[in-house]
Amino acid sequence: MTQLNDLTAQVTTLLKRSYEQTNDFSKRVGEEATRTMEGQYEQARELVELGLQTQSSLYTEWVKQATTARDMWTEAFHSFSKGFETAKPVKTQKAS
Repeated sequence: MTQLNDLTAQVTTLLKRSYEQTNDFSKRVGEEATRTMEGQYEQARELVELGLQTQSSLYTEWVKQATTARDMWTEAFHSFSKGFETAKPVKTQKAS
């Protein structure tokens, strides 16, 4: 009977250690998975941020170019209009 009690105690201790090791392993795997996910989240956030900055820069450059083009067209129109304002009228022939 004593041997059976000793054997039961050893099996119980073994099961208890196995359970603790399994819990410890699960905890470490969970923490590592969490760290990995946080790292991937951080990378994704940085990529989105970089994309938004690039988009903003491209939009700003497009606005500058559009403004320059508008100013050039406005200047061309004013020059063209001024040509009509300062031009001498063309003499027409009288109808006979």
